[in-house]
Amino acid sequence: MIAFPLHASVGHPVLLALGVALNAAITWGYSFLVIFGFPEPYRTPWRRRIALASGALLCVVILAVAMTPPPGLPMPEWLRVVLGLPLIALLFAPFFIATAVVDDARRAIGQYLIGDCIGTWVGIFGYPLFGVFIIQQRVAGVLSALDTKIPPARGGVIAV
Repeated sequence: MIAFPLHASVGHPVLLALGVALNAAITWGYSFLVIFGFPEPYRTPWRRRIALASGALLCVVILAVAMTPPPGLPMPEWLRVVLGLPLIALLFAPFFIATAVVDDARRAIGQYLIGDCIGTWVGIFGYPLFGVFIIQQRVAGVLSALDTKIPPARGGVIAV
């Protein structure tokens, strides 16, 4: 039997909430960092809104897991599917949005090849385990290329 220090209860809702929040921050954090950290043409207002809605849903899931309501209210299977599929799609949307942000930026600087989105998505989705080795190099390369890219000239025929 495992003895916990000071007879701490590992099933306490606060500890469960902290554990789930830490897990969510590690798993979803990099995708939110990519979405909100890239420059404006690549992170559109719609992408930010969907990411914020996903973050709010993630907070609700963290609280629901921590409080673990007692089983009771039986729910028909069709209702679970109708409610569950859109919520799960929204919950995992930041991974796909971050992939689109990185790939749009790579297209803009001419580094995108057909099928690169698969590697980018795997790197973002698996960031806590192995993705750091895949995606960090791509994101760093894209951001440095975007920093050195000269903005288009504004004005008439003669650009100063």
